[in-house]
Amino acid sequence: MKTLRNVAVAALALAAASLPFPARAAAPEAKPAAKGAPDRPEAKPAAKAAPTVPDAVRRAVAEAPVLGQDGRVLRQATEVVLGQDGRVVRRELLDLQPFTPWLDAHGYFDPSVDWNDARSTLTIDEAWTFTPEGRLVAAKENSLVANTAAPLEWAAPYASLREMTVSQVGVETRGVTRLAYTIADRAPAPRPAASGVLDLDGPLPIAERSIELAAPAASPIRWSALGCALAPRETRDGGLVRLALRRADAPAVVPNEALAGNLGRCRLAYSTAADWNAVRADLFDRIDGAAKPTAAIEAAAKRIVGDATLDVERIEKLHAFVVDGVRTVRWPIAAFDYEARPAAATLDSSVGHPLDKAVLLAALLRADGRRAVVVLAADEPLPADVAAAPQLLTEAWVAVDLGGRATWFDPTTPLAKRNVLQLAGRSFLTLDAKAHGLETLPALDAARNRAALDVSLKLEERARELAVAGAADVDLAGLYDPAPAFDRDGVDGARVLGGALDGLGRPGVRGTAVAAKSAEALSLRLALEGGAVPLARDDRPVALRLPRVPGALRGDALQIWRGRRARPLQLPVPAEERTRVALELPAGFEPLRLPAPLRIDNAVGSYAREVSRNGRSVVATTTLVFKKAVVPPSDYPALRELLAAAEGEDGATIVLVRKER
Repeated sequence: MKTLRNVAVAALALAAASLPFPARAAAPEAKPAAKGAPDRPEAKPAAKAAPTVPDAVRRAVAEAPVLGQDGRVLRQATEVVLGQDGRVVRRELLDLQPFTPWLDAHGYFDPSVDWNDARSTLTIDEAWTFTPEGRLVAAKENSLVANTAAPLEWAAPYASLREMTVSQVGVETRGVTRLAYTIADRAPAPRPAASGVLDLDGPLPIAERSIELAAPAASPIRWSALGCALAPRETRDGGLVRLALRRADAPAVVPNEALAGNLGRCRLAYSTAADWNAVRADLFDRIDGAAKPTAAIEAAAKRIVGDATLDVERIEKLHAFVVDGVRTVRWPIAAFDYEARPAAATLDSSVGHPLDKAVLLAALLRADGRRAVVVLAADEPLPADVAAAPQLLTEAWVAVDLGGRATWFDPTTPLAKRNVLQLAGRSFLTLDAKAHGLETLPALDAARNRAALDVSLKLEERARELAVAGAADVDLAGLYDPAPAFDRDGVDGARVLGGALDGLGRPGVRGTAVAAKSAEALSLRLALEGGAVPLARDDRPVALRLPRVPGALRGDALQIWRGRRARPLQLPVPAEERTRVALELPAGFEPLRLPAPLRIDNAVGSYAREVSRNGRSVVATTTLVFKKAVVPPSDYPALRELLAAAEGEDGATIVLVRKER
């Protein structure tokens, strides 16, 4: 909630992060513009009398701060009304109370409000701070000025997307700062359904959270709760059906719990669409037409592929052109109402948001004679019966038929970094003419998401160091594969191994042999030499740290040091990591300490370690298996147990000492 950004767009893109409000809003009556009046009036605060400070705010200011908290959201309210004439009004209100200066230092009192000025009007209803001394300090006029957000400043086709950053003044600890605003359509929404996704929690505790949704009885609101259980109350207000929701004392969501995405966040998805097929049909009618090849697109496709003859090479060239040759507008695609410009317009301007770029890529691929469709994807698996709110689908991809199977392309990122592996287990909507709704790709299993490292090394004493030489076999698949592109011949074995062999002197790579390659897996054979482990002058013991597989899940990346979690943890698993390290010890040395055998099998996975010695030969094998992709907070201690065993010094270190002479 640091920036408290709201993407305000009508109809299909009605949603966003939220703020709050007091009175109900009705859809405004349409009035003809005066002769000579501008078509799109600038957003400006309406002239209002001095606000009345609610008793709840006065009481909160008089109370002592809550120990251990930087602050709280005293009240957050959202109202969305779809009027009988199809116009949408949204009102938001936020009362924020700091207990320490930290919130002010991190921009919590400079929230940004976004809206589409081509069809909606923003009105700032209230912007003030009530201090502990009882002063009412209003926001300055110069902080209520509409502007263009930085990512859109160079993107002329999106000039109608506006932003207002409301900087509050008079902020003091224990005081309460309020922002309330209204965004109202000036004309009926262009889409046949209204929908949105509202966050019901955030990085600060929320004392009171309220949401009201209203739509005509002929267009009932369908809703789904994600990450929590909700029970909205339904009432009728004239010709409108209202859903009202109240929550109290919602706990804070820890913002830096790694890899969690939206998992565990309490959200409300709503839509007046009958189902996902209705959403798909509407989006297909608009987006597929934009992807039809024109003469300009056909000429561009021919120029880009050049004299390439292989299908994979032609496809890769077209994808690389869209990734690198068209600048990406980094802005949520919901803000654009899931509208895409014609592919030729995006090509001509060399700029586009992710959906624009997906349409352009699909058009270029079709011009090259291929079947390509645009796909909208969620960042998580969604229930099959979730409300048909396209705001749940935050990414735009292109699926192209290659040899009878679909190959997936993110039009903003190279295939080696973003491919179908990142979509595993996630829900998506294919924008084609077939009548199917929301789908979910199969999740990866351990067999397809694996990493194995088999190292054989010989250690020899040379000039006060242990020289390291030998060979390694690396088998990588799924999300462990560092190069999931079409051409594997140029894979750098040293880069693949990375720092995995640091504890063994990090041997150099003399040569790389690609033993096997495919679109999903990579096997390498590497010759290792040139590594060295220094020896102490006084013959003190020397420690060798056993390697883990390249790309292994790391405890630091998962913030395993955290004592507990409030949200589920999303892992790129199920997965399997296997290592085998065979060491021929140097003459004159013997092991002072070897890792002890260990077996763990818990709710998250299993870990097994075996270490054997036969004369000067030591062989250590480990197998780490993750059983599930989502670790609930209750199972977090089990994950910590597995990674502590895999990464701990006791289990990963061999200590050698010189024999007595």
